[in-house]
Amino acid sequence: MSIHRFRTPAQENSVYMFKVPECSLFEVSSVIISCSEKNSIPPAKELEHFNPLAMVLIPGAQLLAPPAEMRSTADIMHPPPACHSFNFLESVTVSMPNLQHMIICTHSGCKHTKENEPTIDQRLAELSKALACSALLKKRRFKLHAWHFEPEINWVSFYDTDTGLMLPLNATAHPNERHASL
Repeated sequence: MSIHRFRTPAQENSVYMFKVPECSLFEVSSVIISCSEKNSIPPAKELEHFNPLAMVLIPGAQLLAPPAEMRSTADIMHPPPACHSFNFLESVTVSMPNLQHMIICTHSGCKHTKENEPTIDQRLAELSKALACSALLKKRRFKLHAWHFEPEINWVSFYDTDTGLMLPLNATAHPNERHASL
């Protein structure tokens, strides 16, 4: 099955989108969380080891940050509501009993990423903690991966937990323990 054959999402202009391959969610073994901007998803060769694959597209791939329209109206006395993106991901993930890999993929030139946003390792730690606290996902075991895609040069790097560095992703190798796995 080709990873390019996806069902049409219900709402293209929503805060987040969910794209599912033309198969059952029971068959999905990987989900990529990426920015909803055009050209923010790595080329197919980097994703071929993760079939069948589902995609969650969120502005800036910010799962734990409330959407921008909520952030702009928040103040100290009236904090924004709980993040809808994480609740959405939690619900979707429960529907994928064979999930083995979750990939957070940021990209260069993202218009949604602010200067004071957490680094990729901080985002992985936050997501890992949120997943561990989730009543729905407490007993689920899947690997977390962090990638950074540079569409200008068609380059993908992954976060290596052993060194704390972004290293080149080898498209010919199957994902291994050196990828961020929390």
